[in-house]
Amino acid sequence: MNSRQDVKVWNGTTWVQSRFVKQSSPIGRRAVAELATFVNWLNANNARGVIGELGWPNDKNAAGDGAKWNVDAAFYLNYLASCGVRGGLDFSAWVGSSDWTSTSGVPAYVLAYYYTGATKGGTLSGAGTQTSVSEAFYPKTGPRSGVNMSDPLNNAEPGVDGVAHTVSPSGYFNSSNRGVYGTDYWWPKDADFAFLAGRGVKNVHLRFRWERIQPALMGSLDAAELARMTASIQAAWAHGITVVLCPHNGYGYILGTSPTNFDTWSISQVGTVNVNHYVDMWTKVAAAVGSLPGLRGYGLMNEPQFMACGIPSGSNMVINGSFDTDLSGGWVADAGASSVAWNSAGHSTAGSCLITTNGTRNFASVKSPRTFSVTPGEQYYLEAWFKQPATATRRYCNIGVNFYNSSGTYMSGITPSGGSRLPTTTQWMQVTNAGTVPAGAATMEVSATMTATGNLGSGEQVLVDDIVLKRCTNPLARIPLWEYLSQSVVTALRNAGDTHEIWVNGVGDSPANIPINHSTPWITDPLDFTFYDAHHYWDHTSTSGVYTQTYATELADAIAHGY
Repeated sequence: MNSRQDVKVWNGTTWVQSRFVKQSSPIGRRAVAELATFVNWLNANNARGVIGELGWPNDKNAAGDGAKWNVDAAFYLNYLASCGVRGGLDFSAWVGSSDWTSTSGVPAYVLAYYYTGATKGGTLSGAGTQTSVSEAFYPKTGPRSGVNMSDPLNNAEPGVDGVAHTVSPSGYFNSSNRGVYGTDYWWPKDADFAFLAGRGVKNVHLRFRWERIQPALMGSLDAAELARMTASIQAAWAHGITVVLCPHNGYGYILGTSPTNFDTWSISQVGTVNVNHYVDMWTKVAAAVGSLPGLRGYGLMNEPQFMACGIPSGSNMVINGSFDTDLSGGWVADAGASSVAWNSAGHSTAGSCLITTNGTRNFASVKSPRTFSVTPGEQYYLEAWFKQPATATRRYCNIGVNFYNSSGTYMSGITPSGGSRLPTTTQWMQVTNAGTVPAGAATMEVSATMTATGNLGSGEQVLVDDIVLKRCTNPLARIPLWEYLSQSVVTALRNAGDTHEIWVNGVGDSPANIPINHSTPWITDPLDFTFYDAHHYWDHTSTSGVYTQTYATELADAIAHGY
């Protein structure tokens, strides 16, 4: 097997040989090949970039795995540090947080670079196995290198990093039920930044929640939350660490009036949560903290891949009634089994699709998959919610679509989009998907499946509720919509006189996917101070970034794919 990765870069005129990077394993070869795709995209367009999330595991899955992953990480970071991107290609490790605890100095989270002791919210005191490599590259890379801090994210939604959380006093986090500071979530404090500075960290990518900083759309920023954000920026700078702020909202805003009545609204061009709300949040945050020393810049939105509709057809959600009888609010039709629709009580177990130990995991089979007449070019949004028992192992829910021509012959489908729940997490989990009807299609069939890491246990049940389908009437599909929304914020900030650097995720967010989804960089910035932000994880036999498999399993997969 060839042990060298041939990497070429764009010098402004032509492709030239940059270097041969010797890799220690096929995992390293694949990681560098994926990164090189992003590097070449940046260099071909003379654009700036950053790896805003980068994570590899500790020993959680198998003893000695951390050291093996570290060897690949060192080769990867050597290439990153010298790949020739304009302005340098820095990285931000995922993740450091006082939310990640440890037992006898060993963190439970496989990607915990910096963590606290046995009590959540304590001062950072531990460093993961990964830091023996990552810290060596802080001085070799630029001022944006450092770590993501996720303290303000706890209870951020019905699921964060695969784990569902309830908030005090009960129910789920949303715009009206934001959790109790110091109990449900934290902001990094002076002692945390003192610890990080001692480890050589130069920059933190500090994640926050839109709903907490601005509880009412177009409203004032929450004074207490703004004070915490301000104090964290100031504490970081007191230890020589700069901050990039980023809302960890993925694609929208969780709007609710009680712990059990909430909805996740995708940002659209018009509608309940739209570009005006998004721009308003950023201009108010920038005006409030933009003059603070140590504020390096803004990450516009974390991983915006789930946005679906530019202009929804009607409202985004049926508020009351049954999907079988109430098709108001822009819904095209019920796309699942008879169920209780979204109402004042939230999701309901009554009428939900039920998967038991009868052997089936296809909840569409509870009631035959629904088939709809469609027109090529139409865009559709799908949503389902699922809930598992406390005894379950990890469960995955996937929702997908198949298209057929007028003769009933299968043509193509939308790749299923899924969500997962870890053991003992029993709250409802949302799964979304979206797609465009291809040329020649006449009908569309909605289907969904449940899968698991093991067979359903004796008497085990999985509930699926509120399977919905909606047609979108929008001029912008998902990728152009994000380009439009992100450009709108950049324009607004520059028009307001803000001169900070701006990080912009691409749809798909990985180094390999961003160049596929965006043919060219799309932001027009009069200051030329925008950085395209890719997130990179190297696990390919589990959900990216979850790292549930051992190094040996991942290595076998990389070999099987020819690396």
